[in-house]
Amino acid sequence: MRIAALLLSMLATGTAAAAPAQPKEVEKVMQGLGIVQDAPDVARMIQVEVSSWKQRPDSPVKTDDQVECLTKLMLKANVDSIRDGIIEDLGDEGGDVIAAWSQFLDSPAGATMRARAAGASMEEVNAMVLRLDEAEIDKGKAFFESAHSQRLNAVIASNRGFSGSDALAQDMLNSCKIQLPIEKSS
Repeated sequence: MRIAALLLSMLATGTAAAAPAQPKEVEKVMQGLGIVQDAPDVARMIQVEVSSWKQRPDSPVKTDDQVECLTKLMLKANVDSIRDGIIEDLGDEGGDVIAAWSQFLDSPAGATMRARAAGASMEEVNAMVLRLDEAEIDKGKAFFESAHSQRLNAVIASNRGFSGSDALAQDMLNSCKIQLPIEKSS
């Protein structure tokens, strides 16, 4: 009887237990923020780094095809690592934080952020901002001052970044035909 009363009270007040963020929802928010596998700046940086490996005499990266393959793998692994770090760092409040960001990104003010992340020029984004009414601008400002906004911003700013994994090493071998040297213990 107590459980039924508790469930009814939760339904009536609209509260439920906090839950971690779901990977697909985090990916949607990351896309809206421009944290994507094909982000041009990140892709260029990784491409340059991987290309430099090919120049080293002891490198397992020997061909342009391996450079291209490894760059794609590292970009995906980087985004996956960021997503997993966001989920882990937000913990049980992640579902609420990501839901708030999704709602913001679906708003007119959030559309300006999505447009910039998708490659719109600053002139195009500024024109979009100028078309927002005062209420939408106020909602955007309120969101950026909210705990949910600040929480995700802090998590992204402190992101540990990409770290290699056994799965990546296996993908390098299977997909790119790159065999990493085995470190010898002394």
